[in-house]
Amino acid sequence: MPSTPAIPRGAWLLVIAVALGGSAAPVRAADAGAPDSLEIYSLPPVVVTAEPATPPVSPRERVVTGAALRVRSQPDAAALAPLLPSVRLALNSRGEAQFMLRGASERHLLVSQDGIPLNLAWDERSDLELQPAEALGAVRARRGVPTLLAGTGALAGTVELSSRAAPASGAESLVDLGVGEAGARRGTLLHARRLGRWGLLLSLAQQERDGWLRPAAADDPHHQPDSRLRLNSDLTRRSAFLTLGRDLPRGGRLSLHAGGSHVDKGVPPETYRSKARFWRYPDSRRALFGAGLDQPLDADGRWRLGVTAAADLSHTEIRVFDDASYSGPALVPGVEHETDDDRTLHLRALLARQLGAARLSLASELRDARHREALALDDPTLDYAQRRVVETLELDLPFGAGWSLRGGLAWLRASTPSSGDKPPRDPDVAWDWLAGLGRDFAGRGRLELSLSQRSRFPALRELYSGALGQFIPNPALEPERQTLVELGLRSERGRLGLEADVFAAWLDGGIEKEVVSDADETFRRANVDAIRSLGAELELRVEAGGGVSASAHWLQLHARRRIAGDYTGRVEDRPAAVGALSLNWRGPRGLELGAETGVLGARFSADATDDVDGLRPLPTQGRLALLAAWRRYLGAGSLRSLELRIRVDNVFDSVVESQTGLVEPGRSVQLGLRLDLGT
Repeated sequence: MPSTPAIPRGAWLLVIAVALGGSAAPVRAADAGAPDSLEIYSLPPVVVTAEPATPPVSPRERVVTGAALRVRSQPDAAALAPLLPSVRLALNSRGEAQFMLRGASERHLLVSQDGIPLNLAWDERSDLELQPAEALGAVRARRGVPTLLAGTGALAGTVELSSRAAPASGAESLVDLGVGEAGARRGTLLHARRLGRWGLLLSLAQQERDGWLRPAAADDPHHQPDSRLRLNSDLTRRSAFLTLGRDLPRGGRLSLHAGGSHVDKGVPPETYRSKARFWRYPDSRRALFGAGLDQPLDADGRWRLGVTAAADLSHTEIRVFDDASYSGPALVPGVEHETDDDRTLHLRALLARQLGAARLSLASELRDARHREALALDDPTLDYAQRRVVETLELDLPFGAGWSLRGGLAWLRASTPSSGDKPPRDPDVAWDWLAGLGRDFAGRGRLELSLSQRSRFPALRELYSGALGQFIPNPALEPERQTLVELGLRSERGRLGLEADVFAAWLDGGIEKEVVSDADETFRRANVDAIRSLGAELELRVEAGGGVSASAHWLQLHARRRIAGDYTGRVEDRPAAVGALSLNWRGPRGLELGAETGVLGARFSADATDDVDGLRPLPTQGRLALLAAWRRYLGAGSLRSLELRIRVDNVFDSVVESQTGLVEPGRSVQLGLRLDLGT
């Protein structure tokens, strides 16, 4: 087997990628008359979804743009979770920050950047703390399965991150600086300009912290010194990002995308376990690149072709230590020191045909993933591979006054050409389908009803990885299959927006953790009989006037595992509720004040020491954040505007646990300065 290409070492990674998208559409600036076009323009997602030019907004969809992203001024995509309904941020035992949507597994959510999947194929997950947010112009979250074209394996939904685009003319630069407690510091440089017909956006960023502050009331029985600084929670991240885009004849679009990062990161140990793992990422590098085109094939635009290709390269080293001192053993040949190299190729082609008011879409997808790992320093490598093919046909058919039907069928196949030192397995094949009915109410709202069945194949890591001794591999895992019924209503009445959804999901063969040995504190992943999730979602948005706005969203969830024919079994990480409330006031003279609170309901979390079902109950928890900003516009010139910010996270120093023994950060204060440099 050919070796996996490694990414060159260096503090900065800059790779050029081509990504597919429509023309850049202006988004209304939150500040009327604001000259900051870096805030005004947003690059749409590059994956072709065969949607109409002005698609109706789904009740299960949330789009965040402009000032809502700017005022947060957070360095990574993980901080966006409170803005997205039914989404919570979870920190796992590998130190990864991940979105969980509707209480489902993080592997049921597909996250993409300008249409390029961010889910690492080896694990089907992405650490969003390592995904820079400095150049984001829009975030679109879709819950459930509104279409089969959104992405394979997206049983819970999708989150699409879209880059800002260049200004319509001229050039602009932006500097964003921040400092905070526990040695937090960061800096970002954004530059956007026109190059003839091309628009360019370049971002360079660096983020560092000595660690994060743990809540004073946190109960950490093991592996935590008498200090507010969380043990082994430091981070250094350097990143570079580039986009280039231009319009083509007949309304086509060509875009170039570049992104890379280099990270040195600690992993806090699980404090409830006496046999916790002690490790860190001394060297983690990732680069994304590809090519794509979106082009009508005829003058009338009845035929449209989209082709995208992308490559994902990553290199990760995991340094394993003996104990919480993180001082040994000496790094010599044969000592446990995991090295992972991944190369994933994505290829997608979509042909859409407009048939009067109807639209027919045919999509073909191929993903080829290669993973090489060595579990000890200078040990021979093991090679793993997975090849996934998807063929999708979907029809949208409007009828009557505002009614529409959507039907889709997909064929999926996954094979593992290489399985390291594990036995080979036969290919998995599945069929997905979707049937949906929609009704538009003359721009005032929309009603949707859908029934779908979607499948997810086990990731290579789920099949073959021992996860540094905590898991027993299970190469016999079968695909998960979800049947989902959803009913959603969206209403827009002037300054008031309301969304309400109810859903029921049955996950057959759900892949869950099970305790192998409570004495050795080890798990394995196994297919369970079935998991039923019943949920109701409500979102309310109000523009109250006088610069006051508010938004609230709430998910009520009941999830249980089927045991002996009844849904009575407890299930890991399905909270009873997820909610958030955000208040914002935009005052005179550029002043802005905000408050943001989040609630995480009672749930059950994995506990390797439990000898009953490997789960421990966690109580309802929540926290509050406050922010203030002052922005001053200075007009044309070398300094067009400046902004000062202060943000206090977890104001009451509340204890919030992502998982058993993994407490999230306590109260911390951050200061920021933002300079808009015009030319």
